[in-house]
Amino acid sequence: MSKFYPDIYTESVKHIDFIGLQRKGIKALLFDIDNTLATYDEPTPNAEIVALMRSLADSGFGLALISNNSKQRVDTFADGLDNSGIHTISKAHKPLKSGFKKAIEYMNLVPSEIAIVGDQILTDILGGNRCGLYTILVSPLAVKENLFFKVKRFIEKIILNRYLKKEHIQ
Repeated sequence: MSKFYPDIYTESVKHIDFIGLQRKGIKALLFDIDNTLATYDEPTPNAEIVALMRSLADSGFGLALISNNSKQRVDTFADGLDNSGIHTISKAHKPLKSGFKKAIEYMNLVPSEIAIVGDQILTDILGGNRCGLYTILVSPLAVKENLFFKVKRFIEKIILNRYLKKEHIQ
């Protein structure tokens, strides 16, 4: 079950202690896009996310977007970040290892120096844990209402409740 548990669970990317991550030896951050940095219907990042990414880059973090979405979606979002240095991985097939391995190779770091930030246990957290990354789960920005996501979120809620109980957070 521990492969499904994040290292950190927090409300949103705004609540992550990035300085604390640097103290832990984290040198690079991989971000999921949809429901982590933006809702599904936001093609580009808002000003707050642009400022956050700029601040993280200025603080020395390597940055990448890793998404199961299309190249067009990922590239359009990345273009809105005003940071040409951000690496993108589209069609990552999370939780499979291939997309994460591309990110690890690009960052030229060991997995324990990289954190993945995402809203889904069954893709972002499971995939990151399988590759030895530091995993950060955030609450989804919006709830997608199709049946597939309802089933996924139901399963994730069970896992999250077990995690919170284990961590004595409930």
